[in-house]
Amino acid sequence: MNLESVIRLDYVEMQWMHPGGRDLTDRIAIKTELSKSTKILDIGHGRGTTAFYWHNKYDCDITAIDIDPIMQQVANSEMKKRDIASKRLKFQFGDALDLDFEENTFDMVLNEGVFVIPDDPLKIAKEMHRVAKPGGYMVFHDVFIDESKQDDVSFKQKVNEVYSIQTLTKFDFINIAESAGFTEIYTEDWSGIQEYNKVTDQGGGKYMFSHTQKTKLVFRLIRNFGIRTTLDLLRQERFATNAIKKRDMGHLLLIGKKKSE
Repeated sequence: MNLESVIRLDYVEMQWMHPGGRDLTDRIAIKTELSKSTKILDIGHGRGTTAFYWHNKYDCDITAIDIDPIMQQVANSEMKKRDIASKRLKFQFGDALDLDFEENTFDMVLNEGVFVIPDDPLKIAKEMHRVAKPGGYMVFHDVFIDESKQDDVSFKQKVNEVYSIQTLTKFDFINIAESAGFTEIYTEDWSGIQEYNKVTDQGGGKYMFSHTQKTKLVFRLIRNFGIRTTLDLLRQERFATNAIKKRDMGHLLLIGKKKSE
């Protein structure tokens, strides 16, 4: 159990699963010219926050996949609660490393926060490129480490412990995108504690979580995992908060296009 698992399994009450919150999600929609006619593949849908939001706002055609059966259950349960019967939104099993779709299928391929979790982000990027239509967008945003920390083994091990991810720099992300065939690559830095606060409407100000959030979190964790695990998770949260404040770690948005034929 680590901090990433706690967030993903909804032990912290969040409206959004990523830094930047709704602002970042809206920014992606603007930069990719999202509309009702856009056909989207959402890789690693989690609780389905982005898929539900875009479906409601744009009525675009969204296929959302996740390798975690728990996340599929959560998203499909929420779909039933919202009484959504549209065929233009569906949640299903899918593996980012082996996408079960034909080439040139989607206008946008989105990967939110699961790009660096598997062992081979280049293969993920190539799969995103393969299923995107010519001229289509490929979008991912994820955690990166500052260039100054790329040789700091201890720091990288701690980041991996907290998030279960590979530690890549901004330049690593860009190089992977280029190697996969992305063109017209565009990036934005969504780092800083203020962006992490946007996961909820009651952000923590100087911290990742508000006092209310942390109090609820502590009680939930103790009830489910005991005091020792809870203390370890709180140490992870302090490490992450300090790294974000110091800009040793941040969040990168990258948008690329598949070359038109």
